[in-house]
Amino acid sequence: MDGCYSIHTEEILNPAYEFLGAEMNKTDRPILYSCSWPDYLRGAGIDVNYTMIAEHCNIWRMFDDIQDSFDSVTSIVDWVGDNQDILSAAQGPGAFNDPDMLIIGNYGLSLDQSRAQFALWAIMAAPLLMGNDLRNLAPEFVEILQNKEIIDIDQDPLGKMGKRVVHDKTNLCETTDVWMKPLHNGDIGVVMWNRGVCGNPREVTLNWSDISLDDSAKYHVRDLYLHKDMGVFTSSYTTLINPSGGVAALRLSRA
Repeated sequence: MDGCYSIHTEEILNPAYEFLGAEMNKTDRPILYSCSWPDYLRGAGIDVNYTMIAEHCNIWRMFDDIQDSFDSVTSIVDWVGDNQDILSAAQGPGAFNDPDMLIIGNYGLSLDQSRAQFALWAIMAAPLLMGNDLRNLAPEFVEILQNKEIIDIDQDPLGKMGKRVVHDKTNLCETTDVWMKPLHNGDIGVVMWNRGVCGNPREVTLNWSDISLDDSAKYHVRDLYLHKDMGVFTSSYTTLINPSGGVAALRLSRA
């Protein structure tokens, strides 16, 4: 249910969205209720009670419409990171923040940037809604969208939204974000994101302290794009990541 051309006030939007949800529930049919409710409140300068939204909607748009560019993807992820505490408090099984559709396989993202969007959406436990032409999707983009190991991170039964734990803007060459998400079996999903725009791939280090782990703890590290076990590590893990939006998507398991 969108809110285009409606009057964007709490007095209009709140009862309208609540009413439609209640009426659909009366049908006793399984329905996923997707709301644009909080984004229209936000756009009107109204503070959003996301916990209340979660009582009525299954997924909800909370920020700007995505455009076919990596700048758009980045702006959405940054906004989520800046507001992650209030957003994550409302999210759980059956109720999820929706940062908008995947644009993988369209025109605006490189292969690395497509991998980045998919991994970041998964770590946020976002709905994976494809906004592309499936009839003309190149095999390398099909491979990204069918990556079961990353889909498993997104669809983890805990339903927790991952959080940004590192936001290092040292300089244009060495800008790095790290996102982490606890999983139902005690594993941890991690995305290391190289936002630097200078030159060649560079080494990026995940420190255990970044994700609230004891330095002495031993963890198996699996790379979810390489589909490869990288070994057992203590204290930290370092890998090469391509510039201009490349990611390493990892799953950590206690050794």
